[in-house]
This record gives sequence, C-alpha cells and structure tokens, in this order.
Amino acid sequence: FDSAGNLFTALRSLTRQEKPISFYGAFKWDDNGAIPAKNKVENMAIQVWKVTGYRFTVKNHKVLKTGHYTRFWCSQDEARKKKPKKSQDPNVKQRDNVGMKRYPCKSLLVISYAERHGGPPTLNIHFEHHQPHVHYYDVRMPEGAAAIIRQNADTLTPVQIAQKVRHVYPSVTSQQVSSAWSELSKMFWKRSDDQITSLKTLLAEYKDDIDLYSMVFEYDNAGFPGTYCFLTTASAVEPGKRTKSIALWANAVKEHYGVNPCYVHLDKDMAEIGAAKLVWDDAKPSLCWWHLRRAVRERLKSSKVRTTPYHPDLAHAEFDFIDPNFVPINTEDKTDYEGGDPALFLPLNSQIVKNSILLTQPSSSVPKLTVRIPPPTQPSSCPPPSVDAAGIPKIRIPPKSYFEADSEIEDPWESGADESSSGEESTNPNLRTFCPSAHREHIIDVMERHYCAHPLIPGYAYPSAEGIRKWAVRQMYTFCFQNNLAALWAYLWENWYRPTRWELWARSVSDTVPILKTTMMVEAHWRRIKHDFLHHFHSPRVDLLAWILITKLVPLYLHRLKEMMVETGRF
Repeated sequence: FDSAGNLFTALRSLTRQEKPISFYGAFKWDDNGAIPAKNKVENMAIQVWKVTGYRFTVKNHKVLKTGHYTRFWCSQDEARKKKPKKSQDPNVKQRDNVGMKRYPCKSLLVISYAERHGGPPTLNIHFEHHQPHVHYYDVRMPEGAAAIIRQNADTLTPVQIAQKVRHVYPSVTSQQVSSAWSELSKMFWKRSDDQITSLKTLLAEYKDDIDLYSMVFEYDNAGFPGTYCFLTTASAVEPGKRTKSIALWANAVKEHYGVNPCYVHLDKDMAEIGAAKLVWDDAKPSLCWWHLRRAVRERLKSSKVRTTPYHPDLAHAEFDFIDPNFVPINTEDKTDYEGGDPALFLPLNSQIVKNSILLTQPSSSVPKLTVRIPPPTQPSSCPPPSVDAAGIPKIRIPPKSYFEADSEIEDPWESGADESSSGEESTNPNLRTFCPSAHREHIIDVMERHYCAHPLIPGYAYPSAEGIRKWAVRQMYTFCFQNNLAALWAYLWENWYRPTRWELWARSVSDTVPILKTTMMVEAHWRRIKHDFLHHFHSPRVDLLAWILITKLVPLYLHRLKEMMVETGRF
C-alpha cells in the first residue's frame, strides 16, 4: 500500500463484511529512527484494534537485526484462555471474576518492522481471524475520565462526578468513579496505613473546626472493644454492652453541649432506648411511626404462629375486661420481642427491666382439661392410654380451629389471601398464618389512631392519658377477641400495649405533642452519607468517613443554617 491510511481502509472494509478475515499488507515507513521499532509495532497493534474491534494479546517478541517482530492472538480466543491464578497478596480478598465470553476465532496477528534488501524500512501486517464475534469491550478507565475525577475530587461528591464523567464517557460505571475518587482523594484524608493513627492525625488538623473529647471504652467479656459494641448490632456482643457504650457517648454529648431534650426519637432498638433512659431520664422516648408500622406489618404477615410469652393475669389485673382464659394455644417464643428482650439491654434498676423480670415468671392461668375415661367393657386391641400420677387416663383434644369458631369470616387459605413471611402470596393450603390478611391493614390503621391520640386533641376518648390507654386497649382487645385471634392479642399486648411498652410509642403519655412523627430527618442524613459518598464502598476507612463528615456534610448544613437565620420576611 502507498500509506498506512490505505492499508487500514482495506482492512476496515474486510471487517465490515463479517466474514473470516485473511489479510496481508505492508507500507513503507521511514522516520530516520525517531521512534523505536518496538514502539511502532505496538502502535500498529492498537490501530488494528481500533479498526477491527478485536483486541490482541502478545504471544511473543523477537528482535531482528534491522527491526522488530511480534506475534499476537485475539484476547477473546477460547483456545488461548489462560487458567486463573489466585493473587499472592496475603491481604487481598479472593473473589470470582466472571470475565468475558470466548469464541473459536483461531486468530493470529503478526506485525514486523524491518529493512528489506537494503531498501527503506517496511511495516508488515499479517492478520488471520476465522470467526466473527462481538467486539472487545474495554472496561478500563479512560485517561480523560480520570482527569475529570482528579480535577473535582476535592469539591464534588462521587455521585456528582459520576454524572459529569458519564456525560462524556458513557461506558464508565459509577462504581469505577467511586473507586477512582477514593484513590485520588487519599491525599486529602489518608495520613497513615493504620486507620486509627490516620484518623487522630486528620482530626488534629481540623481542631479549629471540630470539638474533640475522649471516652474510655472497656472491653466486654467476649473481647470486643466498647467502640465496636457502640457501632454494631451483632448478637455476639455481651448483652447490655451496647447500652453502656451508647450511654457513655450520649452522656459526653449531654455534658459537653448541654443537650437536655424533651423527646428522644428512636426506632425500636432496646439498646438505644435503654441508653436514652440512662442519660435523659426525664426525656420521653418517641418511637418512629414508620419503623413501628413496618415492624408490625412484617410480624402480621409472618407464617410463624408462635408468639411472645403472654401473661394474662397481669393484663386482667390492670383491665378487668380482659379474659384471663383468652390465651394462645401455641407454644411460646421467648425471642419474639420487638427490638429485643428489654431485660438484656436496659439498666437493672429500670422499671422496664423490673416488669420484664416479673413477666418472665410462669403463669398459672393457662387452662387445663382433665377427662375421666371409664375402662372399656370389652377387650380392645388399642394400646392403653397414658395415665397421670394419680392413675387417671389422659387424652389430647385438638383445639377448635379459628374458622370453626367463626364461620362467617372468609377462609384466607381457600381464597389465597394468606401471605408468607417474605410478603409474597402463598398458594399452600396447609400453611398456617399468624394474622389473616383481611385484618392486617385494619390493625395498622387502628394502631396509628392509638399512636396519635392525645388529651390535647379532642374526639378520641376521655381527655386523659389513662382514659386514652384504656380506650386503646379495649378497642384492640375487643377486635382480637371477637375474631378469635389470641396469638395476635398476646403479641400486641406484650410488645405494644402493656405499660412499659405503651409509654415508648404512645403520644398520650406526654403532656405535650412532639413535632416529629418519624425519624426521617436522621434517615435523610444517613442517606446523604451512604448514597452521595459511600454508595459503592464496603467497610470504608474511618479516616475517609471523618473527612467526608467534616469537609463535605458540615459545610452543607452550615450553609442551610445561615439561610434559615437570615430574615427574609417569610416563615
């Protein structure tokens, strides 16, 4: 060919035909040695990749007397696939890589650059590719994309940078941008390979912008440091350790900033509730309605019929309209406490714990049925019945089913309305249900009315905290009793309506009405951290997290605060 352009034009036309390729071409290239021969061969291999769409892997190099010679094969050739090897780095996490598809393309690319017969140097290309296939997809980060990340690493979030990068380079993924952002931003936050050492150095640099105060965390009996107990919900942590750790942090905040709230908004985590009661005994815990509703809804649609241990004597002692014989027929589940058993997380002198210990005493009000059976008058081939200590025969009578007790209620097993614990409709006719699907939303709606009721809001019940609770308990108990839902009533009473649980979520307990109904303001804070910065990070370093909080989030909140403090003539 007269030039490289003509050679690649011919090669491109063959590739577009999507047929097996067998190509040989050459052109003269004399630049008086300005570029080494090996580099010229490498550049031509890249050009072949751009023209054909097939990328190549080096098979071998050979240095010639007057030039260079390299053989390649297609990177997607199934006959040339190498066996995977594990990384030798002891700190690396071994992961399976799906890789890319392979094809029987039987490829070969030979590129040589050399002088021939004393003439000017010639570049020769011999290309064989016998199976057309999907072109190679390059997943590497383009240099231009890396430059955009480098320029904005200190000013924009990974999400914002990803939008700018993908506008120019659509093939770059958000995860690639996050990984590159983490590497390029290390100069701003990483001071040492050890995270704690790096964190202390970083915080010292920002001492004019933040407040530092130290806390002494002890190790628990399982060997976990208190800081780990503070941040985790792992069951391996000693019971009560998380409560102590959270209380230690909350007490430091209280003393350092003088924080004495009227309300502490929480989810149903008993460790957090216990810590709040330890530090702010006068503050009213206020459970988030969104978390409460989700917890109840998940339990109602569960197929597990075993429920929280129920103590009808205590319920009847407080409200005489509660029948002590209305009890679940199923065995108890001592782990079925929303947020965990209070006795494991709250301080020992807490009234909640005292009541919980009292509730763990066995109840004697569970009804028994003893039937006397006269001896048979004629011999029988059946085995003799079992007898008790007094010699009285005993028999087991199956309990009356829910649908035999109330035939007017539609059977959800036959109508397909039952839901399994995963929330999907079940078609198994033998699957038991904790609460029929027809009642679930009604129960949620009733609980929301009980949640919002307050003496300052007329129209619910007698305008007092005691009157509202009696009205709420009677309403929920009556519904469960009329529909023969003893297990459901046991769950609702022990988790939501008995005294020490009622005060955690009912607004009527307090003299005032809290402004917030959910913890969505805090959830929005976590969402900004997790979605804008740490969306593609697994277990990020603590020094990176501290840098994000100090330099990224705090300025946003300060700017918002200044906007709110400036008088604009509007509320």
